[in-house]
Amino acid sequence: MIKQVGQTSIQPEHLARCHCGAVVLALALPNGIYTHHQRRSNPSEFGFNIACLDGVNPFELENIPVMDGIHHPADR
Repeated sequence: MIKQVGQTSIQPEHLARCHCGAVVLALALPNGIYTHHQRRSNPSEFGFNIACLDGVNPFELENIPVMDGIHHPADR
């Protein structure tokens, strides 16, 4: 499990917001982060887009591919 991204420690709960900032919510994070939905492969798991977490810059992650939300790997 990721413990820190850049200067931000990953906590059990983070504030998150949509891209425009109109919606703000508190997320209690499960073990591991995938995407922003309930996983079809395991419906008991939920994932959150870490780019939505306040203070977390996903581009500071090392050795983890970062998707920009526009160019999907399946589009190639």
